[in-house]
Amino acid sequence: MFWDRVDRFTQSDLRNDPQHTIRARIAIAFGVMMTATALLNSFVLSGTGMGRPGMALLGLSGAVLFAVTAFFGARLRKPDISLGINLFITLLIVALATWGNRGGFPPSAVYLPGILLGTYLAWGRIGAMVFGLPVLVCFGAIIWLASTNTLPGDVAGGAAAPTLVLVLACTAACGWAVFLGSTFRSATMQAYTELGKALEAAEAGNRSKSEFLSNMGHETRTPLNGVLGLTMALRMEGGLSEKQENILELMTESGETLREMLTDVLDLAR
Repeated sequence: MFWDRVDRFTQSDLRNDPQHTIRARIAIAFGVMMTATALLNSFVLSGTGMGRPGMALLGLSGAVLFAVTAFFGARLRKPDISLGINLFITLLIVALATWGNRGGFPPSAVYLPGILLGTYLAWGRIGAMVFGLPVLVCFGAIIWLASTNTLPGDVAGGAAAPTLVLVLACTAACGWAVFLGSTFRSATMQAYTELGKALEAAEAGNRSKSEFLSNMGHETRTPLNGVLGLTMALRMEGGLSEKQENILELMTESGETLREMLTDVLDLAR
């Protein structure tokens, strides 16, 4: 029910254009997920006061951008562009948060598993590899800044060792996200492959049935016209008994009925 409404909003049709429909759903799901994550991040930072100055506002701004991009991308039937913009916004937020929290682990790093998951679901292995590079750069920057800066009061306490642990945990989360995404994607692709084969077989069977009905109708109607023609010729000759006239009339009526049935079959085949 929910995805039916989403498909109507994005003007997608799962039967006629499954690829666009799946991409539109992924873009919507990614936008909603990142909007919720940004709002939660901003709420935690503003409520606990643990974030660096401006980080809560950065999270709130990201939430607004995520929501707007996902909405207009879906409405304009541009899911790939919507997803790409949201991924760029995510990387920008993570980069700014990494710099703002230098010496500590930025809470916005929780976006990173979502980046890899979204890119893998939408664009497969190549997309995950392309967007995996800036993710690795962000992780490297976090570790390097933690080793060169010591800022008390940061999320990781300004210590390099806890930051490294958090980076490793986030890296593991990225790995699990990609693994789950690959499982879902492979199952979806396999299902669509099997569905495509079934549809091709059904269409081939339907074409064979239509061809058979058409050929059968034409081949049967040709001798039937001959029978009706000869019946009409006999009746025009005259000199027939009443019984013979009744037999010819019955033959004519039966032949006309059969011809109408064949005409209906040919119309159905067309």
